[in-house]
Amino acid sequence: MDGYFNRLPIKNTFRINQIHTIWKRSLRDNENFNGESHNFSEFICSCSGDIGIMADTSLYSLSKGQCVFHVPNEFHNIWAISRAPEVTVITFSSDGLPPMTDGTFNMTTLELSELSDIYDSTMSLLDEMVSGSTDECLQHDFVLSILIKRLEILLTTVFTPSRREEKLCKGAGANMFEQIINVMRNYLYKMPSKSELAKQANISVSHMGKVISRYTGHGAMEYFTLMKMQKALDLLKEGQGVKQTAHTLGYEDPSYFSNVFKKHMGLSPTHFIKNNTPPHRI
Repeated sequence: MDGYFNRLPIKNTFRINQIHTIWKRSLRDNENFNGESHNFSEFICSCSGDIGIMADTSLYSLSKGQCVFHVPNEFHNIWAISRAPEVTVITFSSDGLPPMTDGTFNMTTLELSELSDIYDSTMSLLDEMVSGSTDECLQHDFVLSILIKRLEILLTTVFTPSRREEKLCKGAGANMFEQIINVMRNYLYKMPSKSELAKQANISVSHMGKVISRYTGHGAMEYFTLMKMQKALDLLKEGQGVKQTAHTLGYEDPSYFSNVFKKHMGLSPTHFIKNNTPPHRI
């Protein structure tokens, strides 16, 4: 029979389970955040003006209508480039990820309008939920589920290969940052001093600190430790034990490594191993 399908499976490949934060505002001139990582996803879009983005160890420049997607546990940062750029940021937990997440992506005018309407409608609904009665809860849940579906569709549409654009930051500062990062990558399995890293990057210790702070919001050695902890996540996901991971990264004392990991990642490596489930990619 035409139009008949026998048990056509429908698989949810990307589903948002929980919104953690949602905000939209203009950044102050030269505003720079402290870089961070967390165990949930983050979407950032430039609604007007230019912003700088750090994703893992890559630096991007976003103009109006461009966006990025940070996967869970990816180190990231944001700063203002132009005067008072406006950004929208949404963080959430999900099952699966959009089709593509690496790089910068372009949104159409209609999609920017859809994002703005999703944001405004969500904020209005949250205000109603705070002040509304219990009888309205079911209606609020229904409306919120629709808004979440709209966001899922938007992100799945935007984060595809055809929308990707490698819009990297350019300039002497970005080049120097890349040079320092390459040196740090080469020393991930050792315990070098600050002066040793600076010497290998052919830069003074003070200048190295300023460059790293400019793009990450952290001191040079603190960020180097964060890079080590990001690598530790990869090693633990691959099946290495805590002791082996510690020794691989140059830590003689596994207990000290565990304390450093917990300080920066928010949970112990043992807890991470127990609870880690790799995200499903489409």
